[in-house]
Amino acid sequence: MKMKRAVYPGTFWPFTNGHLSIYKKAADVFGQVIVLFALNPDKPNYAFHTQHNIMKAVGEIVGCNNVAITDGFVVEWCQDSNIHHVIRGLRNPTDYFYEENIRKVNKLLAPEIETVYFTADEDAISSSLIRTLYHQGKDIRNYVPGEISEMISREGL
Repeated sequence: MKMKRAVYPGTFWPFTNGHLSIYKKAADVFGQVIVLFALNPDKPNYAFHTQHNIMKAVGEIVGCNNVAITDGFVVEWCQDSNIHHVIRGLRNPTDYFYEENIRKVNKLLAPEIETVYFTADEDAISSSLIRTLYHQGKDIRNYVPGEISEMISREGL
């Protein structure tokens, strides 16, 4: 039987418990799931060393061979890597409509690549809300995996 691989792309700034929940569900379905840090010029930028450290922390959680980075289109990375499934997470109906637009564009660029949606088990909050809470001095430890919390304690957010 051929092992199916999938990619779970995002900016993951920071990688949250909701992201981890989605990853675990996808890993139960696919033989390998790669967390792909997709650099997005429309999202907040963070320093190279911080990006490296968060990728390293995510690698500790999911395995270092399951982490990659791209500054191009996710579907082109998938084509180059012979991966035919893109994982996307949904928290609410608004996410679905947003993700459907991305799926349609991806289908135009790479018709052979399928998008698969998963929902987080708990009430997942967005990375941007976690950043806001952090910058307002609130405790974010309940919203991110321990490895990410430790990295943020050292590096900031």
